[in-house]
Amino acid sequence: MGASWAITILGAIKLFAVFLPLGIFAAITAGFIGSLFGLFLVMIVGLASIQAEKLSELKRQTKLLETLLKKKLSGSDSSDDIVSDN
Repeated sequence: MGASWAITILGAIKLFAVFLPLGIFAAITAGFIGSLFGLFLVMIVGLASIQAEKLSELKRQTKLLETLLKKKLSGSDSSDDIVSDN
């Protein structure tokens, strides 16, 4: 994620510096446009991170549910053995 932020900042600074001789408004506009690609990358990397966390959580929940199913099928009818309130 840090690399995406670096691309955002560098793109904005580079285009700001290039367009500064044309005026401050043009430089600010170019800096904003230069940061868009990096901001897009930040968004994509953030979404990928969220999806990876979601996948690991689903795997953990699946493992727990399989454990509960094995206990249930093994003949342990006591719900206190399967699920505790803690």
